[in-house]
Amino acid sequence: MSLELRQVVQQYDQILDVVKSHLNREAALAATNDVLALVKLRIEKKGENFEGQSFSPYSSSYADFRQSQGSQTGYKDFSLTTRMLTNVTVKEVQITGERAILEITTLDEDEEREKLDGNSAREGVPILAPNRDEINLAAETYIEMLVSGIENKLR
Repeated sequence: MSLELRQVVQQYDQILDVVKSHLNREAALAATNDVLALVKLRIEKKGENFEGQSFSPYSSSYADFRQSQGSQTGYKDFSLTTRMLTNVTVKEVQITGERAILEITTLDEDEEREKLDGNSAREGVPILAPNRDEINLAAETYIEMLVSGIENKLR
């Protein structure tokens, strides 16, 4: 094997090392946090679920209460106190083979998780579910981070 070919093989080995290394976890964590931020933004700014449908409207008495607190009532944004959505975070990302396993949790485990579960049950869909565009953006972020890691390793 020529020296040039050995160098090329070494570079490919380095690429494989990067792909198999901790960069996968870091990139997956970054991409997941990005998609979670987009989901929260969609909920807060549009009041839409992952299918692009509006969440059910606030009851008239709750809309009156929100209005008295200075909150918007045009669509359901689940953000009267902002604690529920603010406290949602990506706790863990584990890479196993070709799969990433996520654990999304709330910082205040009991109260905020109950709110999330209750709101999802009332809406009939998981309110934090990402839509296709958000998933695609997360995948692009993940790929960009992998490519950047590979390029840095080869320098």
